[in-house]
Amino acid sequence: MTLTPRLIVGGDAGGANPPAPGSESPSDDLAPVAAGRILVWDVAVRVFHWTLVSCVLGAWLSGGSGHRIHEICGFVAAALLCFRLIWGIGGTRYARFAEFVRRPAGVRRYLGDILRNRASRHVGHNPAGGYMILLMLLCLAMISITGVMQLTGQFFGVAWVEAVHHYAGNALLAMVPVHVLGVILSSWMHQENLIGAMFRGTKAPGPDEAAVAPTAPEQMLMRVQGSQGLTVLMFLIGAGVLAGWTMTSHRTQTEVAEIPPTPTVEEISKAVQTSAATQAKDIQDYVSGGPDDASQTWLISSGGRLYDNWFKALGKAGPVATHKSWPASNTSVSGETTWRCKSCHGWDYSGRDGQYAAGTNATGIIGLQRMRGRDPEAIMAILGNTTHGFTDEILPQHAKYRLALFVSKGQHTATQYILASGKIRGDAAQGKPVFQSVCASCHGFDGRARKLGASSDSAPGGGSGVPLYVGSKATSGPTEVLHKIRNGHPGAIMVSMRPFGIEVAANLLAYAQTLPTK
Repeated sequence: MTLTPRLIVGGDAGGANPPAPGSESPSDDLAPVAAGRILVWDVAVRVFHWTLVSCVLGAWLSGGSGHRIHEICGFVAAALLCFRLIWGIGGTRYARFAEFVRRPAGVRRYLGDILRNRASRHVGHNPAGGYMILLMLLCLAMISITGVMQLTGQFFGVAWVEAVHHYAGNALLAMVPVHVLGVILSSWMHQENLIGAMFRGTKAPGPDEAAVAPTAPEQMLMRVQGSQGLTVLMFLIGAGVLAGWTMTSHRTQTEVAEIPPTPTVEEISKAVQTSAATQAKDIQDYVSGGPDDASQTWLISSGGRLYDNWFKALGKAGPVATHKSWPASNTSVSGETTWRCKSCHGWDYSGRDGQYAAGTNATGIIGLQRMRGRDPEAIMAILGNTTHGFTDEILPQHAKYRLALFVSKGQHTATQYILASGKIRGDAAQGKPVFQSVCASCHGFDGRARKLGASSDSAPGGGSGVPLYVGSKATSGPTEVLHKIRNGHPGAIMVSMRPFGIEVAANLLAYAQTLPTK
């Protein structure tokens, strides 16, 4: 469509008499030119803009990768990106890239004019704003592509994919306040409400812009195009929601029903029985061995102990050298600890997006939540890749399978049961009889019969630290204790409460927090 320049004087729509003083002006929707305003942002552009704002905000507030809301927002954002690329080429006048993408020299001149407080007004995006839009769309594309890549077995845990996703996300967040500041500055310089314009879609043309403003018929055509674009946009948003919901639905289940043993499970059971650790008489079967006919629940809880400390769970010495993929920036941890799954991905399985976002365990490594429901054999392949380095000599196939099964079916969402304050969403009164009947046989009724290590804080008068008991561990490290309640402790005779459901474990943890801490 070729736009014919048309002079608009005093809000008159091409020669029509201006409205009489005191008469009611037509609304923007019906006759924007007669009202002295023109349609700039069609309805599809406006819905795209505010939906994208909601997606970015939702992805940020949901705590990062591995959270279902975060990833559904990511799929919707990818759908929005597809629409904006389409609309930037074949959309309405002011939405097209050709309308607002200027040469670099023009952008430099515009920025210089801003510093001199003489920048010209633009009905659509100004030159600087146009480049900001391109940069934000580029970041959005990088975030979307790498986010989807990380949902696949081939690219999950690949360092460069995680890094691109992470830094592109941070870059987008850094651009947001710059974008908002630019809108505020432009609104102040030209005395117009740009935020309001993005809601209502219309703006008043300046004296220099009136001559080239679209005519009333052209604006009506823009409205029709905008309605058609809105239909396409809503279809793409729906597709994004459906794709995100479908690809994350495997994480909604926290409990796994027992199923008849498969040939793979039977083979794993035999491998456990013939392993060196099981055959060693000085190692208790419960710690390192396994049943002849392994249940699904035992396999998962056994995998949970491997996740905690696989070399203790197998009754073998841990690697001496620091893991090759351990980040060099974290020098507070080294040696065999760097080979433990929990050291990278955390007791809440959320990695850098959870409790390991800061502190001595901060590694910048992504969590495991997105792997819930995945094929265990695909996870085994990831464990054996160059990033993880778990060869069959280091971690036998039977152990690798149990660990992969735990990652696929054994994770829980810690934030559903543990508040940010550390308090537990559980009933301590119901946890009390469980503790006294099961746990007290080793830990005593007050939880102090057995020391559970020492804190990093110095004890009064010196010493290596304050002894930790059930009460102090449950208070200071509830995510770790919840994991151990459900799966047991590697290398020790500790029962696994997984067969009784996570609500029982939460109640037990709630009661443990009432026990003495000293």
